[in-house]
Amino acid sequence: MADILAVVGSVRFACPDGLHLATHAIVDELVTRRPDLFVSGGAKGIDLQAEGLADEIGIPKRIHYPKFPRWAPDGFKARNLLIVRDCTRLLAIRCAESNTYGSGYTRDEAKRQGKPTRTVTIHRDGRVDDTGWPQPDPDTQGELPL
Repeated sequence: MADILAVVGSVRFACPDGLHLATHAIVDELVTRRPDLFVSGGAKGIDLQAEGLADEIGIPKRIHYPKFPRWAPDGFKARNLLIVRDCTRLLAIRCAESNTYGSGYTRDEAKRQGKPTRTVTIHRDGRVDDTGWPQPDPDTQGELPL
Protein backbone atom coordinates (compact mmCIF):
# COMPACT_ATOMS: atom_id res chain seq x y z
CA MET A 1 0.00 0.00 0.00
CA ALA A 2 1.27 3.48 -0.85
CA ASP A 3 2.31 5.81 1.99
CA ILE A 4 0.36 9.03 1.46
CA LEU A 5 1.14 11.73 4.01
CA ALA A 6 -1.23 14.63 4.58
CA VAL A 7 0.13 17.71 6.33
CA VAL A 8 -2.30 20.28 7.73
CA GLY A 9 -1.92 23.03 10.27
CA SER A 10 -2.19 26.56 11.47
CA VAL A 11 -1.87 29.58 9.23
CA ARG A 12 -0.27 31.74 11.95
CA PHE A 13 1.68 31.06 15.13
CA ALA A 14 1.78 33.06 18.37
CA CYS A 15 5.36 31.86 18.79
CA PRO A 16 7.72 33.97 16.62
CA ASP A 17 9.65 30.80 15.70
CA GLY A 18 6.51 28.71 15.09
CA LEU A 19 7.07 27.96 11.40
CA HIS A 20 10.75 27.25 12.03
CA LEU A 21 9.87 24.81 14.83
CA ALA A 22 7.24 23.18 12.61
CA THR A 23 9.82 22.63 9.88
CA HIS A 24 11.59 20.04 12.05
CA ALA A 25 8.49 17.81 12.20
CA ILE A 26 7.80 18.24 8.48
CA VAL A 27 11.38 17.45 7.44
CA ASP A 28 11.39 14.46 9.80
CA GLU A 29 8.39 13.02 7.97
CA LEU A 30 9.44 13.89 4.43
CA VAL A 31 13.09 12.86 4.72
CA THR A 32 13.01 10.03 7.26
CA ARG A 33 9.86 8.27 6.12
CA ARG A 34 9.85 9.51 2.50
CA PRO A 35 6.13 9.14 1.63
CA ASP A 36 5.07 8.15 -1.88
CA LEU A 37 2.77 11.18 -2.09
CA PHE A 38 2.25 14.41 -0.16
CA VAL A 39 -1.28 15.82 0.24
CA SER A 40 -2.33 19.18 1.65
CA GLY A 41 -4.76 22.06 1.29
CA GLY A 42 -2.66 24.88 -0.14
CA ALA A 43 -3.32 27.29 2.74
CA LYS A 44 -0.79 29.83 4.00
CA GLY A 45 1.37 28.73 6.91
CA ILE A 46 1.97 25.02 7.46
CA ASP A 47 0.43 23.85 4.17
CA LEU A 48 2.68 26.05 2.04
CA GLN A 49 5.73 25.39 4.24
CA ALA A 50 5.27 21.62 3.84
CA GLU A 51 4.50 21.92 0.12
CA GLY A 52 7.74 23.83 -0.46
CA LEU A 53 9.76 21.22 1.44
CA ALA A 54 8.10 18.39 -0.51
CA ASP A 55 9.09 20.18 -3.74
CA GLU A 56 12.70 20.56 -2.57
CA ILE A 57 12.92 16.86 -1.70
CA GLY A 58 11.15 15.77 -4.88
CA ILE A 59 8.08 14.11 -3.36
CA PRO A 60 5.03 14.13 -5.66
CA LYS A 61 2.13 16.15 -4.32
CA ARG A 62 -1.60 16.60 -4.55
CA ILE A 63 -2.97 19.91 -3.34
CA HIS A 64 -6.69 20.35 -2.68
CA TYR A 65 -7.81 23.97 -2.81
CA PRO A 66 -11.27 25.00 -1.57
CA LYS A 67 -13.68 26.10 -4.29
CA PHE A 68 -14.90 28.97 -2.09
CA PRO A 69 -13.38 30.77 0.94
CA ARG A 70 -16.02 29.54 3.39
CA TRP A 71 -16.57 26.47 5.55
CA ALA A 72 -19.48 24.96 3.57
CA PRO A 73 -20.77 24.22 1.04
CA ASP A 74 -17.82 23.59 -1.30
CA GLY A 75 -15.34 25.38 0.93
CA PHE A 76 -12.80 24.44 3.56
CA LYS A 77 -14.81 21.52 4.96
CA ALA A 78 -15.07 19.82 1.54
CA ARG A 79 -11.36 20.46 0.91
CA ASN A 80 -10.44 18.97 4.31
CA LEU A 81 -12.52 15.87 3.63
CA LEU A 82 -10.68 15.36 0.32
CA ILE A 83 -7.36 15.57 2.17
CA VAL A 84 -8.53 12.87 4.61
CA ARG A 85 -9.90 10.71 1.79
CA ASP A 86 -6.58 10.76 -0.06
CA CYS A 87 -4.14 10.19 2.81
CA THR A 88 -3.06 7.04 4.62
CA ARG A 89 -1.73 9.08 7.59
CA LEU A 90 -1.97 12.70 8.70
CA LEU A 91 0.40 15.13 10.43
CA ALA A 92 -1.31 18.13 12.06
CA ILE A 93 0.86 21.03 13.22
CA ARG A 94 -1.12 23.50 15.30
CA CYS A 95 -0.64 26.71 17.21
CA ALA A 96 -1.82 26.14 20.80
CA GLU A 97 -3.33 29.62 20.87
CA SER A 98 -5.20 29.30 17.56
CA ASN A 99 -8.82 30.43 17.58
CA THR A 100 -9.76 28.33 14.54
CA TYR A 101 -10.10 24.55 14.30
CA GLY A 102 -9.81 23.62 10.60
CA SER A 103 -6.71 21.45 10.96
CA GLY A 104 -8.12 19.99 14.19
CA TYR A 105 -11.31 19.06 12.35
CA THR A 106 -9.26 17.41 9.60
CA ARG A 107 -7.17 15.47 12.14
CA ASP A 108 -10.29 14.39 14.04
CA GLU A 109 -11.90 13.16 10.82
CA ALA A 110 -8.77 11.18 9.90
CA LYS A 111 -8.83 9.57 13.36
CA ARG A 112 -12.54 8.82 12.99
CA GLN A 113 -11.74 7.00 9.73
CA GLY A 114 -9.04 4.95 11.48
CA LYS A 115 -6.05 6.68 9.90
CA PRO A 116 -2.92 7.20 12.00
CA THR A 117 -2.41 10.80 13.09
CA ARG A 118 0.43 12.73 14.70
CA THR A 119 -0.21 16.12 16.29
CA VAL A 120 2.51 18.68 16.93
CA THR A 121 1.35 21.63 19.04
CA ILE A 122 3.52 24.75 19.23
CA HIS A 123 2.98 27.07 22.19
CA ARG A 124 3.56 30.83 22.41
CA ASP A 125 6.65 30.27 24.60
CA GLY A 126 8.24 27.92 22.01
CA ARG A 127 7.35 24.72 23.84
CA VAL A 128 6.47 21.87 21.47
CA ASP A 129 4.16 18.96 22.33
CA ASP A 130 4.28 15.99 19.96
CA THR A 131 1.92 13.01 20.22
CA GLY A 132 4.09 10.92 17.89
CA TRP A 133 2.50 8.24 15.73
CA PRO A 134 0.30 5.55 17.30
CA GLN A 135 2.22 2.34 17.90
CA PRO A 136 0.98 -1.02 16.56
CA ASP A 137 -0.86 -3.15 19.09
CA PRO A 138 1.05 -6.46 19.51
CA ASP A 139 -2.22 -8.19 20.49
CA THR A 140 -3.71 -7.49 17.04
CA GLN A 141 -0.73 -8.64 14.92
CA GLY A 142 0.62 -5.15 14.28
CA GLU A 143 -2.62 -3.37 13.41
CA LEU A 144 -2.82 0.21 14.59
CA PRO A 145 -5.33 0.91 17.35
CA LEU A 146 -8.41 2.85 16.28
